[in-house]
Amino acid sequence: MHSVERPVRSPCVGVCTLDEHDICLGCQRTASEISRWGRMGNDERRQVLAQEAARARPGPDAVIQSPAEQPGRPSR
Repeated sequence: MHSVERPVRSPCVGVCTLDEHDICLGCQRTASEISRWGRMGNDERRQVLAQEAARARPGPDAVIQSPAEQPGRPSR
């Protein structure tokens, strides 16, 4: 029998406030990532979770990139 993979859960914690970089202070996702979450597959969701984890612990010299500035991301 083939097992169906469950959807990756949203990291939302109910603190929906965006900072000056358009990053949610609660879950560390961008506004775009939040709005697209329901249409993402599990692989893309895992990528977002990895990025939000990195955003949650930036170092002293960290530069937060908008999704359009991220390497490998197609520009519009």
